[in-house]
Amino acid sequence: RDRAEAREQISSMVNAGLHVFNPDWQRYGPGTMEPGMTSRGKKYSATFRDITLKIFGSGERLSFPVQTCTKVGDVKEALASALMVDAIDLEFLVKQGCSTRKQLDHEEVARQVIIKGIISFKAQAHKWEHPTAVIGAGYHGLKTCMIYAKSGNSNFVCFDRNDKVGGYCWITAANKNSKLQTEFGSFHVWWGEEMVKEGVGYPTKDWGIWPRKE
Repeated sequence: RDRAEAREQISSMVNAGLHVFNPDWQRYGPGTMEPGMTSRGKKYSATFRDITLKIFGSGERLSFPVQTCTKVGDVKEALASALMVDAIDLEFLVKQGCSTRKQLDHEEVARQVIIKGIISFKAQAHKWEHPTAVIGAGYHGLKTCMIYAKSGNSNFVCFDRNDKVGGYCWITAANKNSKLQTEFGSFHVWWGEEMVKEGVGYPTKDWGIWPRKE
């Protein structure tokens, strides 16, 4: 039973990107020990414990097992790799009496940790200095903007040479008899299943089954 629990904890550590029994921890053998060092495999604990990380100002938590000797720096590097952020920007805080203090990278990670430097345990999107430019407000340009907005990214600007949306195919190439969904593929508007939301149907008001350009 103990071995099964250990294997499960090791698996969780590996999935979290943490080292298990780092070779550097076991590099001391007969004749290679420094003064004050204990025997091979005894300096670092082989036991496990659960830790809980909580994001500062949020109720979001993450719990997983670590070796007792796991350092703050190890957990920072694992989080930074998984969330695509810089480990230098992460701060680990622990309660100490009625106050809190910052944990240093060489310390063993505490059981309860408050993290500053991230807003979620999901991968963080890179923040560009300038907004993304979407060139053209035709079908593909509009769908690109919709995908950005649906993913929660509002840092974009759409440009078009015309003063309204529709693109060249609909504004310039289409004639007064052109209809959506009945002409060439250029006019067949289908945003995809990912854009369909419950309660949002076809805009029947002021639109026929096959809307004309004019």
